[in-house]
Amino acid sequence: MDAVAATQVQPILAGFFAHLSDVCDATGNTITGPMSQDRIIDALERVDISFDEDGNHGMQVVVPPGAAEALRRRDHPPRSNSPAWRR
Repeated sequence: MDAVAATQVQPILAGFFAHLSDVCDATGNTITGPMSQDRIIDALERVDISFDEDGNHGMQVVVPPGAAEALRRRDHPPRSNSPAWRR
């Protein structure tokens, strides 16, 4: 069952990321260049982020699997030394 679900979700994810890319292009929010922690920080600098009274936010960064793997292989630390970047 999991294999069937994984097979069926791939075209949905591909369509989702293609649409997201189109929307970003249309609104001028496309950031180009190689995937890196710094590039993600550049993107986050364009976003309004709300924090609760304890200083927490609900942000999640979603990247395609290939980009996630590229981030894991990077040998330089991000601008932030937060453990969250090492996941």
